[in-house]
Amino acid sequence: MVVRFNCNEGFTRVGSESAQCYHFGWSPQPPICKENVKPCPALPIISHGRVTGESKAVFQHGDLLEVHCEISFALYGSKIIECVDGEWAPLPSCVEEVRTCRPPPTIKNGYFVNGESSTYRHGDTVEYRCQKIYIIIGTNPAKCLHGQWEIPSCVVNQQSCTRPWYADFQPTVQTTKPFKTDQFANYRCGSNLHQTKCINGLWFPVPRCEGMVCMLCTSL
Repeated sequence: MVVRFNCNEGFTRVGSESAQCYHFGWSPQPPICKENVKPCPALPIISHGRVTGESKAVFQHGDLLEVHCEISFALYGSKIIECVDGEWAPLPSCVEEVRTCRPPPTIKNGYFVNGESSTYRHGDTVEYRCQKIYIIIGTNPAKCLHGQWEIPSCVVNQQSCTRPWYADFQPTVQTTKPFKTDQFANYRCGSNLHQTKCINGLWFPVPRCEGMVCMLCTSL
């Protein structure tokens, strides 16, 4: 069971807008409603990482930023962080990834255009292109992740995406209209924000929140 929270007029929610009941209780923890919330005065410092987003002297409660790791470092945690009552959360970390990738593979009806190295580090990219009448779907440029290539494919026709109605999928875009190819949608898993892209009728990456079925709930 998923419960959503709203604050009375004049108060601001601090914490997740929803919580789900699991066998161990509610996750994430229910939010609180505060009359005054603090801004975030500076960008967070993440070792071997960088933060991107709108440049501001002061960030307000609810502002979002995106975290990227340096080449050879893997992101552990949420890619999107939020200013929550004066603090950035949840802060991820960038951990060195020693596994490397071999030269990128060939794909049906397509080819890569800038793969000249014999070894690729975590985070390195290679661009793919499709032959005529085909369009590319999936991750492009392809990316070396944890020693494996995340590669696209080439297909003929384009299709739109329908809004997923998974029980654990709570999108921030409230619409019943189909999503067009190359259109992005943000969705929330507990307190973490994620992004997915409509490509030829399919979502990449597949929007999914990992969780367990509720067996016993504690009271709010």
